[in-house]
Amino acid sequence: MDRPITTLATTGDHRQRKAGIVKLSLAPTLIALLLQCTSARGQAVVPDTTASRFSVSLSLGFNTFALDDVRNFYDGLLEIYRANGIPIPTQREFPGNLLVGASFLYAVPSVVDIGLGGRYTWTRAFSSYEDYAGTANVDGKVTMFTLEGIIQKAFTPESDVNMYLGVRGGLVFGSSEYSQKIVFTTVPNQNAEILLSASGKGFTAEGYIGANHRLNNIVLGASAGYRYAKISDMNANITVDGQPLGSGTLEVDHDLSGFVLVAHVDFAL
Repeated sequence: MDRPITTLATTGDHRQRKAGIVKLSLAPTLIALLLQCTSARGQAVVPDTTASRFSVSLSLGFNTFALDDVRNFYDGLLEIYRANGIPIPTQREFPGNLLVGASFLYAVPSVVDIGLGGRYTWTRAFSSYEDYAGTANVDGKVTMFTLEGIIQKAFTPESDVNMYLGVRGGLVFGSSEYSQKIVFTTVPNQNAEILLSASGKGFTAEGYIGANHRLNNIVLGASAGYRYAKISDMNANITVDGQPLGSGTLEVDHDLSGFVLVAHVDFAL
């Protein structure tokens, strides 16, 4: 039996309204699923910068040294030879040199990096003279090792590339050696060598600015700064031809302050 047109129309409207209700009821669910997927994708792409981390930093750089009193002391040794008719020239006198270091860092989320580190560097002086009678050599060497606490603050820690400010400070341990060696070619068994060695410790502090670039679990970076470090009144010993002659205090300030340029690589633990 055929249904009246009005009945078919009513039934059709009912089905359309029912389909519309189903579609509307699915909409919030679809929106929620889309939001959840978007959130999950965002979490997969954006690195988690809120988690604390440990890292080891290895550094290699270049630094200069003030060493005004040390240079004056070394020049004074050369003047003794020149005053006695030996015009000994200087080939090298305590220039800037390489610096190596290592640090252990802990990142406080979105705040600062704190840690402990050490660095080692050295510089030398050479003066040599030779004529028909023999040779004269006056050499000097200064070494420095630091043990420091570190604080660094990144400007944009959530970025893969960021600038940072840092300070480090602690103890500096230094040593120095000044050797004088004369070898006579015309008089056998009349050679002589005098060695003055000294060591001491003091305080150091450094401020610097740098930039980092993060590559997964590795960070590449570089920094530039200025270091203050000074050691006064070192304990000294004198030997002549390997035999102890005496000991005392070397009243020469070893000012190890200078500019520091460093490149570093950090490995996340």
